[in-house]
Amino acid sequence: MAGKIGIAPLPRDAAGVSSAVLGGSQLAVSRYSRAPDAAIDLVRTLTGAEEQKWRAIAGGFNPTIERLYRDPELLAALPLLGELRKVVASAVARPSAVTGRRYNQVSNEYWNAVHNILSGRERPEASLAALAERLRFLSRGERW
Repeated sequence: MAGKIGIAPLPRDAAGVSSAVLGGSQLAVSRYSRAPDAAIDLVRTLTGAEEQKWRAIAGGFNPTIERLYRDPELLAALPLLGELRKVVASAVARPSAVTGRRYNQVSNEYWNAVHNILSGRERPEASLAALAERLRFLSRGERW
């Protein structure tokens, strides 16, 4: 497989823009914590550059700190980070602000359409047209 794996941006939209999505685990400190200062220190440590660099090398986790995508030690360990930097630079937050409480439904519809295309169950044009129609219904708050 060496030399046959790469990273590419997601397909572009009608305006020619390709955007990856941001998301993942979030860390927070409960207001009910009995040790808020220690919890804050832990969150700062886990989100710091040193820990993110270690997690990238040890576990392949993508850093959230942009400068780490140019770190020579990280690039030596994970050469694809150089290409991933371009993809992450155009990333946007998951569309929960756009889809609101229907995010899970929208995500599910999108996943099903892509799966049907990739598995050969549906032709891309038909699958995407059906997806567009289902999303129109969702955006009106209708159920089907």
